Amino acid sequence: MIASRARPAFGLLLALSLAASAGGAAAQSDGSDPLLLIPFDDPVTTDTGTTGGGSITSVPASSDGLEVESLAPISASAAGTLSASGGGFPMDMWYRSDPGLVAALLPAIPGGNGSPTATELARRLLLTAANPPEGESADLLAMRMARLNALGLPGDTQELAASAGRSALSAAAIAALADAAFLESDSDGGCRSVRDGMALGENIDLQKALVFCQRLAGEDAVADLGITLLQEAGVALEPQFLALDNALSSGTRGRIDSLDGATPLIFAMALNSDVAFTGALIASAPAAVQRAIAESPALDNEVRLAAAEGATAGGVMPGSELAALYEAVAFTPDMLANALTQAGTMDDGSAHALLYQAGRTQQLPAARAEALASLLHHAAETGGAPGYLAAARAVAGQIAGLEPASELAWFSADASAALLMAGRPESAARWWPLLLDRAQGSADFAARATALWPLFRLAFGEQLPDGGAGMAGWWQATGGAGDERRLVLAETYLAAFAALNDNAGAPIVADVIALSEARAHAPAPAALLFAMDRAAAAGSVGQTVLIALVALGPRGPAGADPITLEAVIGALDAVGLGVEGRLLAMEAGGQRAIAKP
Repeated sequence: MIASRARPAFGLLLALSLAASAGGAAAQSDGSDPLLLIPFDDPVTTDTGTTGGGSITSVPASSDGLEVESLAPISASAAGTLSASGGGFPMDMWYRSDPGLVAALLPAIPGGNGSPTATELARRLLLTAANPPEGESADLLAMRMARLNALGLPGDTQELAASAGRSALSAAAIAALADAAFLESDSDGGCRSVRDGMALGENIDLQKALVFCQRLAGEDAVADLGITLLQEAGVALEPQFLALDNALSSGTRGRIDSLDGATPLIFAMALNSDVAFTGALIASAPAAVQRAIAESPALDNEVRLAAAEGATAGGVMPGSELAALYEAVAFTPDMLANALTQAGTMDDGSAHALLYQAGRTQQLPAARAEALASLLHHAAETGGAPGYLAAARAVAGQIAGLEPASELAWFSADASAALLMAGRPESAARWWPLLLDRAQGSADFAARATALWPLFRLAFGEQLPDGGAGMAGWWQATGGAGDERRLVLAETYLAAFAALNDNAGAPIVADVIALSEARAHAPAPAALLFAMDRAAAAGSVGQTVLIALVALGPRGPAGADPITLEAVIGALDAVGLGVEGRLLAMEAGGQRAIAKP
């Protein structure tokens, strides 16, 4: 054995979220039925040959009595790489949508909100080839490309641009295409797009990027003039931009205090000015930039691992890609054989990589489980809830490969937690009987099973027996958690159960009301929820999904108030996305349960 059986990192409130991996999507459902079989491991098939198409417009009958129909001109906004049969939404998904509302909300889709489910819904929405809303005049293609970048999906941005054709791209779309290259550490490719886009009209983003490109080309005098012209025009240049531009012009190493709100251009400037990507700097970056750092071959392993863990926790990087980075770190056989001891002497990312590889190379299932348990506990202790979330998503594939057996009963709670957190409910369910059996003789495991019950119920509905004891037991067990924390989590579960038409929460309603005083909620604006309800009632899939993503906000389902959460889940169910609503419900409950009080 290479590791001891450490105490659970989160104790009683170690609960889970259920999240689809960023590389795969739950199939569109016909309702909110409990999960039965979800192809989490299968990437959504793309149909790059689909570019949309125009709507049919009738014209007067011809002289020979035949009625003639002609195709309206194809809009660039209709382009896409996903069809309804290939993982996207229907081509008429914007039917009866308000074009002004769509144009206002598309740029507001948040990226990196911790929810792979929301990320995948947004990806499908943005890549679907569909007729634009009737009366649309905004540059929806450019908006979609920019949001894909914000989701950490520059490859999808480039494929979307290709589906529309280069000649259909506006200056804003070219700017988004340049940003996609910057996120892929391809400054040369980004600068080619910047120079191409300058011929299409004025665009502030392109003008700022041109200054960077001129610095790289050694055209300092022209770049200086560009800075002056931007400032004289009243363009607000970020302190990050000015600091990094100064470093590039002087040939010194770039220094910035934060990557908060950093754009792809700022990342490219930081990379080319040899900024030291410290842990604090990485932690301040948007999730899409964290993914770009993780995927940059010019940076060292520890930097890339820290960024990858942040991006995975943020929901923009699949756990499988973090696992691949863990796998790429070189260790000696002696280090692998003594992984637990060696991990204690390493930086966090390398320690996690070592334990991950030890879990893969150990021959005995118990030794593999011990290595993976040590990784999960170490990640929780050093990185809190985000660290645990990233680690769980990375090791889920290995845990799913273990066969539950009596000698692994001690691992049943850890295995269930990690698998549910990574969006593998069926694999987690294999460990549930073992956990219940272990709980019969252990107060600690009984508490952990009680904490997990609401999440399993959200995943499987009435397939998980209740009898009224499930939530009642959970409520009693959480009595020491603090009233405010307890109420927030209870209301999250109650909202999710209500939206899924599940009566499991009924036994605790009276207790929750009795404990709750007048507390101010912060739901999404009433107008937004009203518009979502109306869109769902009209069957407008695109507008419903768009409003739901914006309503969840930058903190995702785990940060949404219960009123908004229930409305979002109900609206998604009304347009045939009940499975996705159930996934969001589990993310909300699970991630709140493991968050710091």
